[in-house]
Amino acid sequence: MIAAGRMLTKRLLRATFGEGATRYAHALYHAVLRRIGAFGVPETAATQRLLAALAGQAGTIIDVGVNIGRFSWFLARHRRPGVPLYGFEPNAEAYALALRNLAGLPALTLLPVGLAENDQTATLAVPQDATGTPVSGLGYILDGPPPADHRATQAV
Repeated sequence: MIAAGRMLTKRLLRATFGEGATRYAHALYHAVLRRIGAFGVPETAATQRLLAALAGQAGTIIDVGVNIGRFSWFLARHRRPGVPLYGFEPNAEAYALALRNLAGLPALTLLPVGLAENDQTATLAVPQDATGTPVSGLGYILDGPPPADHRATQAV
């Protein structure tokens, strides 16, 4: 029921105000989640305790594939003061949301690149949900040219 409501809301926003409205609503939704303390990582309590302990002992934190920033946000709240956090996110849409979601965190460097063994350019495919919204967490590097039905691809 909640999923159907979210889908209907996305479609109404897009139809009424255009594509930018859904991006704005998504950013606003994340801001509300951060404000009420619900912008957490989708992990068990035991995993969260482990991640918090690791962040508390780290000299540097690296988040590869930041997406919208949930793990970076969590790790930043559990690290010692001054410990640098470096984040990498090649998906332009997810990177833009991560910039908003992580704005103001100290000792944070967020870069719009992917990491790999070789310095090269690849094509990132980002699937879309039923409303046409990119599902950045499911992105993957294409092996070869993009299929004709892939509208959301970008060079990384």
